[in-house]
Amino acid sequence: LAETYQVVIAPHNTKGPVGIMAAAHVMAAITNPLIQEFIAPSRIPWRNEVLRDPLVIEDSCLVIPDRPGLGSRDAHVAPE
Repeated sequence: LAETYQVVIAPHNTKGPVGIMAAAHVMAAITNPLIQEFIAPSRIPWRNEVLRDPLVIEDSCLVIPDRPGLGSRDAHVAPE
């Protein structure tokens, strides 16, 4: 619907890695992305601690990995 009316999409910060990666995949697949808001891993260190494959930021952009699914896997451990 947004694309029909030339409205851009900007997902709000979800804080969790699953939500961040899901939103990133949506942004990569649509024709009308603007920006994805999220807090960098350096500001929320536990987020990468619970992932086997931490979120990667390059040139201020979230890198979408080419691994299956969302591209991030949890580490099955509780953060300290």
